[in-house]
Amino acid sequence: MAKKRRQRSEKIIAQLRRELKKQPQPAVSKLQPTPTIATKIQITALKKPKPQPIMPAKTNTGWLKKDLLKSLVLSLTAIGLILFLKWRLG
Repeated sequence: MAKKRRQRSEKIIAQLRRELKKQPQPAVSKLQPTPTIATKIQITALKKPKPQPIMPAKTNTGWLKKDLLKSLVLSLTAIGLILFLKWRLG
């Protein structure tokens, strides 16, 4: 079975990985700096706020009920008229 050929993107990734290994790594100190006031403010700003309970909006929906009832009455009247005319003329 033939050996699988590498894709161009895989070659580029491998080349970049080799270049990173060649670069000297900066010395990392093992001591952690003490947090300053600015970092404490950032940490408190990043904390998630407590979720607020979702309350339903108190709105007046009386007009909506009237509008839906009117639409229902008009549509039933139109359908009744159509059926009556088909029965009477048909």
